[in-house]
Amino acid sequence: MRGSLQTTFMSNTQPPAKQPAWDILARADVLSGLLFVAIAAFGLWASRNYPVGTALRMGTGYMPRLLC
Repeated sequence: MRGSLQTTFMSNTQPPAKQPAWDILARADVLSGLLFVAIAAFGLWASRNYPVGTALRMGTGYMPRLLC
């Protein structure tokens, strides 16, 4: 009995279906990650002309670049 039950269980299992790439990109966590990357890229672009300075004498662009 035990062998037939195990064989039946094993034969009904199917390999997981492969998701299309678009379905993976449409998930909420991927979209929110891409949104954060876009916001960081915009922050770096907007602060590109600010002087960064050094760690001891921070300029106006030090903090925006640190956060991005």
